[in-house]
Amino acid sequence: HLEAAYAQLARDAQAPGLHVACSATFAMRWLVPQLAVFYRSHPHIRIRLSMTSAREMRHEGADLIIAWDLSTYGEADRHRAIELAPVHFG
Repeated sequence: HLEAAYAQLARDAQAPGLHVACSATFAMRWLVPQLAVFYRSHPHIRIRLSMTSAREMRHEGADLIIAWDLSTYGEADRHRAIELAPVHFG
């Protein structure tokens, strides 16, 4: 059983993956609850989630960063950003 489990883990590690970095609040309140839906549609893709502060996100080596404030990002990063929804604070 141990050898079979190890072989399965090794196969799973070879699957394509996506490293997502975002704030802990966003991850817990929205992203993690949505992962079940994602995994049903894409069971072969592994998600690695880094929950970190906005200042540390750029240094996580993530494939995708979900951030609400781009003011601390360089021009090239802001140019590549995709707006997901308007955000207003008051």
